[in-house]
Amino acid sequence: KNLTCCFCGCSFLGSCASLSGLASAGITMKYMRYLVDNCPPDHSAHQNCPTQDTWLELCPDLQSAQDCFKRWAHVLNTFQSTEWITIVVALP
Repeated sequence: KNLTCCFCGCSFLGSCASLSGLASAGITMKYMRYLVDNCPPDHSAHQNCPTQDTWLELCPDLQSAQDCFKRWAHVLNTFQSTEWITIVVALP
């Protein structure tokens, strides 16, 4: 009986960790989508958008804010193409 409780407890914790990971990934993708859709570095758009300097800090290996913005757009498209696969695989 004790082993059954341990198994159920571990399964429950594993499921909670998986759901937390999926929620975290979803929130991150929403934030990235907001940045890509509303915050191009060549426009001083919304109040919550990164400045030119912040874009450069996000991508220290690149020389311009526009290059960093393009990288984020590319990464977001890559994440979106694998989003549903991840959800199907991660759910029990």
